[in-house]
Amino acid sequence: MSAITDLQRIGIKLFTEEFSVDQQDFIGVFHRWIQEQSVQDHLLVDVADYSHVRNGPGILLVSHEANINSDETDGRPGLQYLRKQPLSGSFGERLGSVLHTAIVAAQRLEENPSCRDACDSVAMSFSLSPTIACWLQTRTRLSRH
Repeated sequence: MSAITDLQRIGIKLFTEEFSVDQQDFIGVFHRWIQEQSVQDHLLVDVADYSHVRNGPGILLVSHEANINSDETDGRPGLQYLRKQPLSGSFGERLGSVLHTAIVAAQRLEENPSCRDACDSVAMSFSLSPTIACWLQTRTRLSRH
């Protein structure tokens, strides 16, 4: 990897104050999304329930291209989208595509009566692959010397 602009594994989390719905409500919605293949350019394949894990990934919608989940990592609830497969375009275009998909997923959740107000977003963060984060820290330390 030669630069941050080469990164492919990008994650976006849309934070909310709190989930105003039961995590279990995401299961039925995500299964419906699989049946309808509702996320554009994604092959949706499975749902996993990690809601028993305190401050964990919640309910996970697995696709070939990415994972979408009702994340509660560090006690901060939100909807997370983590891209697993490469996207074409510049880094800005790839980041924009990931952000767009996350926002569309949050909007689709809002359209569902059982999940309405589940993702009333108040903040956002993005993440990079842990391997890349380690690489960036190493590069930063090396460049200071």
